[in-house]
Amino acid sequence: MMKKLIIFDRDNTLIEDKGHTHKIENLKFLPKNIKTLSYVSKKKYLIAVITNQGGVAKGLYNISQVHRFHKKIKTILKKKNINLIFFFCPHHPKGEVPKYSIKCKCRKPGDLLIKKALLKTSTAKKNCIMFGDKFTDKQAALKAKIRFYYRQKKFFSQVKKIIDKG
Repeated sequence: MMKKLIIFDRDNTLIEDKGHTHKIENLKFLPKNIKTLSYVSKKKYLIAVITNQGGVAKGLYNISQVHRFHKKIKTILKKKNINLIFFFCPHHPKGEVPKYSIKCKCRKPGDLLIKKALLKTSTAKKNCIMFGDKFTDKQAALKAKIRFYYRQKKFFSQVKKIIDKG
């Protein structure tokens, strides 16, 4: 069977963006997104989430806080039989933490996180779709040569229609 992958941006695509969202108490899925992820999973798509986390470079939070936040998301979704993998970029060219204050290829609009997701899941580009809310998400998808869709208000209907169409 051919592997299929859907990549989601994290903030303002899957979860509510509260500005550098990293605290578990601020974790809130956007409406019907768990239903959307469940549908995607039942259709045998692998799910990856890619996200810029420049707050690490800016010294607002650290890598372990990002991992803890992502682990909480995975725990919530695992109870609904939804598995996903996270890829994140801790860099920002205007950061405060020297180690992460660099211009890199993983920060969107760079496509390194997409390439890592494709490699990790052994998925061909033609079998990959990405959803996001920003132009940088679209730029990363275009660089990686995968299909891209902006998140629409009726996200579940949008995703279902695209998946069902093939």
